[in-house]
Amino acid sequence: MVVPLVSAEILGRVAQLPASPVNPVFEVEGRSVVLNPLEIVSVPVVALGEHVGSLAAQGDVVVAALDELFSRAWN
Repeated sequence: MVVPLVSAEILGRVAQLPASPVNPVFEVEGRSVVLNPLEIVSVPVVALGEHVGSLAAQGDVVVAALDELFSRAWN
């Protein structure tokens, strides 16, 4: 499963997301990116691009976003 990271700059031009635990913002290679779990998808490993970093240190934030999406968003 892959959860897309969308450029905050591009996302800001297309839509304005409200601040939400579902869409945390991270920095990757000096650029702000927004986690977009609403577009979670299954992708073959060979279709993924170059590995550029890891969000392992922010694992709790990613898990909280997914938890919010799957278990609390429907309350």
